[in-house]
Amino acid sequence: GNEKSVPLNEWVDIGFFTDKDEKELIGQKRIKIEENTSKLSFQLDTLPAKAAIDPRHLLIDKVYSDNIKTINLN
Repeated sequence: GNEKSVPLNEWVDIGFFTDKDEKELIGQKRIKIEENTSKLSFQLDTLPAKAAIDPRHLLIDKVYSDNIKTINLN
């Protein structure tokens, strides 16, 4: 099908992994996204290696790879 932009008003999970293989999910929180650009802050007990939108792949998405980012702590 064709993709089109729609206004954001969705609950999504944000998760954090301790490993680069995305096997060990250390934290997850469901938040409501209403804007295209948001600045979020999370407090974790362990330093994460990656952060992901929809870490358990519950939502339909053609390209999941753009939902996950490596975290550089430099």
